[in-house]
Amino acid sequence: GYADALMFDWQGRVAECTGANVFFVKDGQVHTPIADCFLDGITRRTVIDLCKKRGFEVIERRIMPEELASFNECFITGTAAEVT
Repeated sequence: GYADALMFDWQGRVAECTGANVFFVKDGQVHTPIADCFLDGITRRTVIDLCKKRGFEVIERRIMPEELASFNECFITGTAAEVT
């Protein structure tokens, strides 16, 4: 019943999905992991730019699995996934 899986980096932090980058929304801010151990995709960069142009604060940071329940929304981006 799931569309994708969430992947962690070698230190146990949220990194990406199996073939897409991941974003989370909380209090009107868009959070996404720092792209230091996974592909900083073209679609990811485009979505970050579009969010900023529309006035959303985009925060690239380390995201721990324990934080996931605190987010209101989640979406993924990628060439195949588009924006889901």
